[in-house]
Amino acid sequence: MGADYVQYPLPLARLTGKRRSELMAVARSLTEEEVNQFIDCTCLDLADGASDERAGLLKALNKAFDDYRDLPGRRDTACIEIDARRFLVTGGMSWGDEPTDACSTFSLLNLNERIFELLNRWALADALATEEGRRRATHLVAELEAAINAHRRKP
Repeated sequence: MGADYVQYPLPLARLTGKRRSELMAVARSLTEEEVNQFIDCTCLDLADGASDERAGLLKALNKAFDDYRDLPGRRDTACIEIDARRFLVTGGMSWGDEPTDACSTFSLLNLNERIFELLNRWALADALATEEGRRRATHLVAELEAAINAHRRKP
């Protein structure tokens, strides 16, 4: 048995108080199926110190939302830019364990589609709020339009 390279991406958005409240609202509204997905896909003991698994998951997500603000300054994360948006990445070689301390936060925030999409939407909004972001987005749209037009002209 050998090691595998594992990499986790995560959209990087400013986490304001209002945005954090929206994340908590999503966390509190998780369906039973979504809660079970977290239980099945994480190594966390979600009932540890909580009245039930749902309460344990809310506690874990609350901590992940707090940790998210500090991820850009950590030495086990890096920031990259893709399509005018900024993403955080962490990862490394894994022998069945998580290769960095940040992986548990990345895993929790990546696991639920609604949480991930909020972060993704906010990362795009943050990018478009800057002049450089708008310039890059305009350039990307122009490139896409040119590619679509070139494809349409092909016989």
